[in-house]
Amino acid sequence: MKKNKGMQFLDYMIPVLEVLKENGGAGNASEVIDKVIDRLNIPEDVVSKTNSSGQSTVKNRIQWARFYLVKAGFINSQTRGEWKLTQAGFAVKLTREEVYKLFREVHKKWNG
Repeated sequence: MKKNKGMQFLDYMIPVLEVLKENGGAGNASEVIDKVIDRLNIPEDVVSKTNSSGQSTVKNRIQWARFYLVKAGFINSQTRGEWKLTQAGFAVKLTREEVYKLFREVHKKWNG
């Protein structure tokens, strides 16, 4: 994946799943986030940019990607600080189009 300073959280869904699969299906939050950042070759100056609450914008977007993957049933959120794939998460191979569809479905349930 090429460097893209304007990545939105949906762009992180597939890399989060890939990193977790490569990591044996689980990892602590900071480890997974760091591996996603490394995988996408996101420069430190981009990672260090913060949002209005003072959190890294990139890391916040990766957290939002995880949130939607949890709501879609691909990540288990039972253990605080640990990101763990479900059986569905191990099996899924999302395309960009499917990511947008997943977002719309989860967003509709969550806000509807």
